[in-house]
Amino acid sequence: MNKQNIMVIDAKNICYIAFHSVGDLADRDLETGVIFGFFLHLLKLAKKFQTNKFIFCWDSRRSFRKIIYPGYKDRKSTMTDEEKASFIRQEKLLRKKVIPGVGFKNTFLCSGYEADDLIAKVTMDLEKILPDHNVIIVSSDHDLFQLLNYAKIYNPRSKKQITKNWLKREWNIAPDQWASVKAYAGCTSDKVEGISGVAEKTAVKYITGATTNNILAKFNNIQAKKIYKRNLPLVKLPFDGPTPIKMQLDLEESLHPKDFIDWFDELSFYSFLAKFEEWRTNFTSHYQIGRTAQEIDKEYLKNTGMTSRQFDKENKR
Repeated sequence: MNKQNIMVIDAKNICYIAFHSVGDLADRDLETGVIFGFFLHLLKLAKKFQTNKFIFCWDSRRSFRKIIYPGYKDRKSTMTDEEKASFIRQEKLLRKKVIPGVGFKNTFLCSGYEADDLIAKVTMDLEKILPDHNVIIVSSDHDLFQLLNYAKIYNPRSKKQITKNWLKREWNIAPDQWASVKAYAGCTSDKVEGISGVAEKTAVKYITGATTNNILAKFNNIQAKKIYKRNLPLVKLPFDGPTPIKMQLDLEESLHPKDFIDWFDELSFYSFLAKFEEWRTNFTSHYQIGRTAQEIDKEYLKNTGMTSRQFDKENKR
């Protein structure tokens, strides 16, 4: 029996990809490119992995990591002020209204934590509560390699799927050693400084014992040990913050065609409406945990007071 896939989405990562591909899309005075691109990715993922089970993890604007490392992610944005404001507006609308509006219940943001922390927490939890499912993280963030003991990773940029076997083959290292690699080498994207002259491959050599005297000299000194000690809490997932990460999963969510239609109409996503059968087939007709599509549609009719004819008419719009 094939295991059902559950997708754990690095939501801001997908938003950025959408912004750089269709970010200038707008309807009247409402910018919608990020939202359109985000849903386009969801459709592709649903079709590729044959699932409608999505968990969305978002970055908090507040960061506990800055308490121990003030320079964390202290980098200049490549967006203009206008682009940044547009991105934030669309991200907020997507997270607070559109995703819940179409029926997804598992969308999480926890103050002080990054999406990576939430992804780590939920991925580890899912291994315990749903061991008969495949968990697939969707992100292009290499920091998440440390979670490959619990999940696979699908990179939406390269379209490649990454496993712990790939990590062993390409890097000769295990997932639970990846945090140490990042602690030694640092992380350019997060502005975390590593040991001088040490890149990821050099860190791997040191960890696996494939060293020379020159390599050993870079690591076996007081400054290098201080850097490692400072960096490890920053890069290890999930971050050990002062408050717990609270995520209450709802694995019995059900998605209904009318909710998708209403939001696509509201946002003028007419290309989605023109091929709506794709959305119905991939999101609202199958792959429900413990419930059939007929049972879910019957419950929806009961709750909304719609007749079967009205329901079918809405789905054929």
